[in-house]
Amino acid sequence: MTLSIPSDKCYDVELEGVNVFFFLRHKHSTNSYNLFLFMKLYGLIPLLCLSLIFIPTYVEAQTTQSSTNASSEQYSQLLEKQFFKTGNSLFDQGNYTDAIANYDKALEINSTDINVLYNKALALDSLGRHDEAVSYYDKVLAIKPNDTDSLNNKGLDLDVLGKHDEAISYYDKVLLINPTDADALYNKGLALDNLGKHDQAILFYKQVLAVNPKDTGALNKLNLTYNNADPKQIAAIQQTDQSLLIVVGASILVVGSIIQRPVLQKKKKKA
Repeated sequence: MTLSIPSDKCYDVELEGVNVFFFLRHKHSTNSYNLFLFMKLYGLIPLLCLSLIFIPTYVEAQTTQSSTNASSEQYSQLLEKQFFKTGNSLFDQGNYTDAIANYDKALEINSTDINVLYNKALALDSLGRHDEAVSYYDKVLAIKPNDTDSLNNKGLDLDVLGKHDEAISYYDKVLLINPTDADALYNKGLALDNLGKHDQAILFYKQVLAVNPKDTGALNKLNLTYNNADPKQIAAIQQTDQSLLIVVGASILVVGSIIQRPVLQKKKKKA
């Protein structure tokens, strides 16, 4: 049996030949594919070997890098603490300028450390740089809005700058958090005195004495304010609170030997 293939030239090919031909082509293709797989497989072996060599090295390098970063961070924290400690020591010596220089170095490492920001504000206050101090109290309050020390001290700076109404708003914020904060009560009384609201100031000095009956500063201010207040206003207050007569009488008795409280009561430096 023959297979005729029409073309320019005719060839008679035996069917077996065709079968052999195709068989040979199929075998050749399979061998080529197997050779391709062999080359591809054995080509990966060097890559696998290189991986086994370099992967541990890479992991070790990453571990070393992480350890280095941790050590660097710890060193920075220790350095910041040292600058802060040195600044505090200089502050206690009254060397506010050099204290600020050390606080600045600490803030270069950690610009959001509220203790450093707060103490720098205090140092600026001590140098009479009240506007700058306010800006640093604001930085503390941006991080910790309910920091009563910063709220109180910002109020004091505003008082010094003649912004008594604004100062009172900050004392009120303190008193919303802690209604018995004697410093805020006392400072609000002073601000009211500065505004000529002596009758209202008396009430706040009295609240200080309710918290601390031995607060000689409040007793003294109460006596002075009582003398400056409008007699009609004082009479109205006395009608509603008879204990004021006793308090004022007591303040008159001790005024000669009184130990003056600071004119403005500022919160202390943070350790």
